[in-house]
Amino acid sequence: MSYLDYKSIGKEFRERDDGVFYGKYYVPTRYHEPDNLYDGTHVLPESPSDSAVFSLLVAKAPETAPDEVLKSAQWLHLPESKDEMNALAKQLGASQIEDCVFYDFKSGIPQIEGFMLQSMGDIVKLNELALNYLTLSAEERTMFKAVMERRHVTTLDGALSAFKSINDYEFSFDAEDADDFFKEYLAYHVPTNFDTRWLDGIRSDIDADRLLQQLGAEVTSYGIVSKQHGSLFALTGYDELEEYELIEVCGQPALFSDARIPDSAVPEGLYRYDLRCGEDDLLDGTIEPYVYVNHGGSILVQQPFEFGEDGYIQLDEDSSPNFIGVEMTAEEFAGRDFTEDIDDDFAPIGGMNL
Repeated sequence: MSYLDYKSIGKEFRERDDGVFYGKYYVPTRYHEPDNLYDGTHVLPESPSDSAVFSLLVAKAPETAPDEVLKSAQWLHLPESKDEMNALAKQLGASQIEDCVFYDFKSGIPQIEGFMLQSMGDIVKLNELALNYLTLSAEERTMFKAVMERRHVTTLDGALSAFKSINDYEFSFDAEDADDFFKEYLAYHVPTNFDTRWLDGIRSDIDADRLLQQLGAEVTSYGIVSKQHGSLFALTGYDELEEYELIEVCGQPALFSDARIPDSAVPEGLYRYDLRCGEDDLLDGTIEPYVYVNHGGSILVQQPFEFGEDGYIQLDEDSSPNFIGVEMTAEEFAGRDFTEDIDDDFAPIGGMNL
């Protein structure tokens, strides 16, 4: 019976009250009463339509100062038919809704903000988005928000595109962070008779982040989202992460490779640059954003370089790479604080304590 299954019970309650998760908290949105907002002139109705996704305080476009029409402004709740929108515009003294302006914006979708509405000419796109949103189940609405967060949507066109593509993604509601998902991934692939309580004490931040990276998945405020057309639970090998040589260059620590480091191998928070060989190898070479000819290697740094008008940094005897004799992965380098001692086996060199 389904009622012996906690997930089935939770799913039914969630669908019944349009519940969403915020971190570890569950919020039943269907019973939420909107605030009775008052700006000194206009009151947001206590009970706008239950199907309202967006609310805009609209008025006829002023000829001079905004104050001349603000007192007559009314709230428009979307979705709404174009005829009804134009009827409201006529009440306000405009011929059509596109001739109006809006003074306030309330959104039922956190990722959709007023700045995305460049003008009232975009009201059709916003209305289409509201209509589309209402066709989604509670679970799909959460997925839609997660996909928009993953895709860093900042336009209405981007939001409409995200709506069309939500089925291209897989989503985990249960995992709050990479470590949670790491356990969920392991539990998915172990035999059904495996006691998953063995996984409760596992913590492996590096492996958890590595797993997300290899799957192309991403942590959002709503859960874990796969890459587009990807799977969260695809079998993936445990590829060893490449190690690079630790160096000091231009007064800061860096990782060096004599081969080109691809952008896909650069963790978030690091910056990749190329070295160009000079007549005396790297001693009189340059650091540049990208080098095609006389490539002498690539480096990863924690702080970006300023190249100035020349577009490069000239290396000399003081600033050329100083090889420390240590190897580490880009992920280890990204999380390392070089202002403190990192290993007693290495003596301080330059500005780094090694």
